[in-house]
Amino acid sequence: YTVDVTASDLSGKTVKSSFVFVKDTALPAVTLSNISSDGTTNLIETTPKVYGTLSDAHAGLALASAVFLKNESGTFTEKKNYTFPASELSGKTSYNFTMDLVSLVGSDTLSDGQWKIRFTLSDGAGNSGTSESAAFMVDRNNPTVTISNVVDMTDESVVDQYVSKGVSYRAEGTAQDNGGLKEVRIQLLKDNKTVQLDGSDYKLGTLDAGGNWTCEIGAPFTESGVYNLVVTAVDLAGRTREEKLNL
Repeated sequence: YTVDVTASDLSGKTVKSSFVFVKDTALPAVTLSNISSDGTTNLIETTPKVYGTLSDAHAGLALASAVFLKNESGTFTEKKNYTFPASELSGKTSYNFTMDLVSLVGSDTLSDGQWKIRFTLSDGAGNSGTSESAAFMVDRNNPTVTISNVVDMTDESVVDQYVSKGVSYRAEGTAQDNGGLKEVRIQLLKDNKTVQLDGSDYKLGTLDAGGNWTCEIGAPFTESGVYNLVVTAVDLAGRTREEKLNL
């Protein structure tokens, strides 16, 4: 904005002076380039990073800090705080940053699961505000999976891993992942060739809240020989772990 002031005396002489000022009531902003606003982002790197930009169009940036929050039983809990170097921000209208989450949060604290970042920013005009990122998933580790039992439909366990032709079976086990499981796949191989389970190359196990899976594999053992029961756990980040049992 510009204010012009003109003074005139009785003889008609005039003098003019101008004063320019900026009205700045806008809050500084943060933009994250690799965190989607719809909450679907999965950071699957061993050392995940968050990239973004702090900006303030007029007075320039002054101070900025971040709080890292972890979803624990439905409540986002503060885990670590970080303050951006003021000397790098001061007066800048734009500041690009890279957050190495392992370095800033700590390898032990940065457990798999859902996270958010809460930013607090202020500019040179005294405007300040707080905003939170959308939730994002951190998944640095593969899931775990076990095969605990193979039983017939009368719940009798197989003995010494021997199965019989014409008998229907159910496989059981456990699967866990701190970031959440997508599915457990059950596949049967013989001589490195896929044996169909109910007309498909694999079946999906049924998971309960306690991390136990079960799958009715039917009666696929039509020939003598060694069969390989292959169970693959897939987590929400697409990481996998495989367990095998010979029958």
